[in-house]
Amino acid sequence: MLHGKNDYVYDVSEAKKMFIAMRRLDKTAQLAIYEGEAHSMQAWSFGNAVDAVNRALNFLNKCLNDN
Repeated sequence: MLHGKNDYVYDVSEAKKMFIAMRRLDKTAQLAIYEGEAHSMQAWSFGNAVDAVNRALNFLNKCLNDN
């Protein structure tokens, strides 16, 4: 999960709750919270947006290759 800390649509606490629930269910999950970023990644700083996309691609690559 990728979440901006300043998200005005969904509070970051909701992402934390979902992450904890996934881990309790023994599911593969990662959570990255980006300081100063809002809801839409399109408005994020270039560096954070690139990091978020790389995290997503790495996560999918790992999960798809493990099965």
